[in-house]
Amino acid sequence: QWMKSNERARVRDFLMRSYLDPLAGYLAATSFRRLGEPRDVVAGFFASRLDRDDWLESWRDSGNRLSRWLMTGLLFYCREEIRRQQRTAPVEVEEPIAPSAEQQFEAEYAQTLVRTATEAARAACEADGLVRHWNLFLRHFVEGTTYEVLARDESLSVGLVNGMVRTAMTRFRMAIGEAILMDGADPRDLDAEIQALLARLRR
Repeated sequence: QWMKSNERARVRDFLMRSYLDPLAGYLAATSFRRLGEPRDVVAGFFASRLDRDDWLESWRDSGNRLSRWLMTGLLFYCREEIRRQQRTAPVEVEEPIAPSAEQQFEAEYAQTLVRTATEAARAACEADGLVRHWNLFLRHFVEGTTYEVLARDESLSVGLVNGMVRTAMTRFRMAIGEAILMDGADPRDLDAEIQALLARLRR
């Protein structure tokens, strides 16, 4: 088998952590929401596909981003569920997928990615004894506190505060970059991908 049971569990955890909410938001914006609670439907989708040893191999062969491939796969799964539930009745005509559904996915995906990266970066800073660096990073980028005010509050030089914030920022960029690469992005486009992701959050 391509994936052992423990590897399958790790993959499932990664998919659920990274894509459950975005896919559920996407599903809720389509006519397939009638199949049930979106998060439950997405969980069923992952469970059914991960039972297939060649499922993720087919993603690698597709050349598509994992997020886009999962969206398409979820639609196929929903159509399968409708056919299964209506074997003795005609299949209902589906509504076309509105552009707003994909926009919902992109927004949810950006938020989930940033949240996951933030948690990973915070943990990395804590593990390396850089809690102060992380707190300065949050105050600067989340609260908008200037380097000058941070330096005064912490009794540090502006240059040192700038360096500490950049150190924490490096951890954050590494975490968010890793998540984007796991989705299948070209490493050469990583900086542009990060900027596009953060731009979606500001809309």
